[in-house]
This record gives sequence, structure tokens and C-alpha cells, in this order.
Amino acid sequence: MEYIPGPRSLSEHPDRFLNCQEAIADAFRQLAEQEVMAGWGEIEVAGALADISDFHLLSLASNLETERMIEQAIKERREIMSDRYPDTLDGRYFVVRGRLWRKSDPALDEATRNRLVTDLMSARRAVRGAKGDPDAIAKARHLVDDAKVALGERGAPWWEDGAPDYNRHMAKNTPYAEWFANRGK
Repeated sequence: MEYIPGPRSLSEHPDRFLNCQEAIADAFRQLAEQEVMAGWGEIEVAGALADISDFHLLSLASNLETERMIEQAIKERREIMSDRYPDTLDGRYFVVRGRLWRKSDPALDEATRNRLVTDLMSARRAVRGAKGDPDAIAKARHLVDDAKVALGERGAPWWEDGAPDYNRHMAKNTPYAEWFANRGK
């Protein structure tokens, strides 16, 4: 395939779209000629290329819409979760049935956090799949613990102010007791 030059202008430049058309025109004509030489009719080739272009545009638009819908669903889920499982004011814990659970380290970048959450989910599936095999269960539970430690949910606290860790404590038995008792009032 023929070399296609890169952009000659910034993304905001009014001629950028025209420059893109000029950059791919020769390769486009070459592809069309190859198809005609292979035995396809010129109208068939032009229609096929137009359809491929349309499908590609629809795919891009669909991907953008899907991403928007996913972001909206995540936002709504977080809102539901924050109402159902409130976060402490310092952001260190969330509360489930009155018990504090340490949150992931907020200093983790998104890619690392996502990878560790994927590892955690895989390890939890391994625990479920290992029923009846004590060695496999122990190994899978170790993987769960490794992922939770890497996320900051277990092990040494991720905060550095020297405050004690109240992970898994009942909120009413911690310095968060007053906050927990008064939330929603």
C-alpha cells in the first residue's frame, strides 16, 4: 500500500478534513483500481467502499455512544453505592451494615487499579471454583489477599498520617461513631 502522509495542520485547523482527504486519495484510488482489476465492477467497488466508510462511521459513533452510556451507568452506580454504602468523610472507608471496610488506595492510577480489580475478580472466581480442593482454595484465597493488599484494602494502611486502621470494625465502636449515628439526619 502506498505511503499516507500524516496531518499538516493542528486538529483545529479548518483545512484539516480536506488535507486528510488529499492524503488518502491516492491510496483510495489504488485500492479501487485493484478491486476493478480483480474483476469487480466500478459501481460495485464504489458502493462497497462507500458502505465500508459508512459502517466505519457508524461503528465510531456507536463506540462513542457506548462509552457515554458506560460512563453514565458507572456514575449512576457510584451514586447508588454512595447512598447505600456511605463513605467516611475522610474517604478511607465505606460502611456496609454498620461495619467499616477500607477503600482502595486513591493514589493508584486508573490502569493499575483496573488491573488489580480484574485480578481480584479472577481470584474470587478461583475460590468459588476450587470447592472441595483445600490446596486450590488456599492458593486462590492467597491470590485474593494479594490483590486486596495491592489495592490497599488490606495490609498496611495507605494513608501516612499515622491514624490507626479500623478496617472491619463496627463504626459505632470507632472514632466514626458520631458521624455514622448522625448521617442522613
